Amino acid sequence: MAAQRATIVLGEKARRAARRLAALWGVTLSEAIRRAVIQCDEAELPASRERTKQTRAVALERARDVFKGLDVDGEVRRISEDRDRW
Repeated sequence: MAAQRATIVLGEKARRAARRLAALWGVTLSEAIRRAVIQCDEAELPASRERTKQTRAVALERARDVFKGLDVDGEVRRISEDRDRW
């Protein structure tokens, strides 16, 4: 995929940090920002996936609580009978 240009506005603190990274890595300011974004993404992705997994697990537990004791077969039968009457 071809590179695409993006414009960002950095405050003084972010600009200083980017300059320090560029000097540390021996690259241009733009390259330092590209690398920092990629490293941050790679570091955050597993944590993001874990949060999603935990959120889904909580939702599943809540659904189990809501439907606990529900006669699923009976409910399906009732819905089918209602549908047949229409």
